[in-house]
Amino acid sequence: MGAIEHHDPRIAALQRLRTQVEAQHQATLAALEQAEGIVQAAQAHAPIWLSRRQAAEYLGCSLRTVDALLADGRLSHKAIGARVLIARADLDLLDTRR
Repeated sequence: MGAIEHHDPRIAALQRLRTQVEAQHQATLAALEQAEGIVQAAQAHAPIWLSRRQAAEYLGCSLRTVDALLADGRLSHKAIGARVLIARADLDLLDTRR
């Protein structure tokens, strides 16, 4: 069903503007949904286990800080040979405000 045409050009201009705004709103919603899908796909492919260096990069801190968190038990890890691996989920839960 089409919009009712008005003889007042101001009302017609407002109706056109409303149509344009609604179209832009729909385009923005579609872009947000696409962006959310991209983020979810990236998270699904992110490594589950990180090295100490990767953990430091992930947290935005120094390797020394990660080592201190490991040493005082605030961050758990798995040792495979000489390699130390830290679960990304543990990094997400870490409270660094101590």
